[in-house]
Amino acid sequence: MRVWSWEQFRETGVVLLGFLTLTMSVGNLSTRGLQEEGAASNSLEDQQEVTTYWWGEWAKWTACTRTCGGGVMSQERHCLKQRKKVTAGKDNMTCTGTAKKYHLCNSVDCPASGRSFREEQCWSFNSQRYSGRNYLWKPLYPDDYVHISSNPCDLHCTTTDGQRQLMVMARDGTSCKYSSYRGVCVEGTCEPIGCDGVLFSSNTLDKCGVCQGDGSSCSKVTGNFRRGATTLGELLWAFIPYLI
Repeated sequence: MRVWSWEQFRETGVVLLGFLTLTMSVGNLSTRGLQEEGAASNSLEDQQEVTTYWWGEWAKWTACTRTCGGGVMSQERHCLKQRKKVTAGKDNMTCTGTAKKYHLCNSVDCPASGRSFREEQCWSFNSQRYSGRNYLWKPLYPDDYVHISSNPCDLHCTTTDGQRQLMVMARDGTSCKYSSYRGVCVEGTCEPIGCDGVLFSSNTLDKCGVCQGDGSSCSKVTGNFRRGATTLGELLWAFIPYLI
């Protein structure tokens, strides 16, 4: 039988106590690690997959659709989207704003002796064969025929012998009548040009011919003007601002 001295027992107790303390500390660390792992797992489960949308960069302006007479150029951008996981949030509905914008260009008048833009478009069909032969095409105007379509941006062409007709969408920049104002065709729709020369503008001339005026810059003059000239030559009767 082995007899333990007090010093040996005390040393052994210290070792046992240290072992128990170390065991408890490791246990606490293990428990804490499990808790943190569970919290991380719960946060991953709480994440939602959503779709985010944003606009891409604007592309360069396209070439003008006409060399004179007022054509149209356009610029376009695309709505981009991506699926990703987030802790909280909801889907963006879509990109807000416009995806395409237009601008008037080459507004200088065309030569009076040249072909109209509608003539050029109809003439472009001269090189195409129909029923095995080529035809010469010219435009039809509202005064020439009973309307096939009420859309002013539908281009009507007929052969020079009047035997065949076709109808296509007029190119962007084709002149059209928008209500009582002038306009141009944009993607098959007649869009207004304001008195400020801006596409889609609603600005109009007042009765005095002033853009966005209030009509106060001129007055209406009525009555009979009679005055005999005693000598030959020109006589200035009155200067009256023109009325629109």
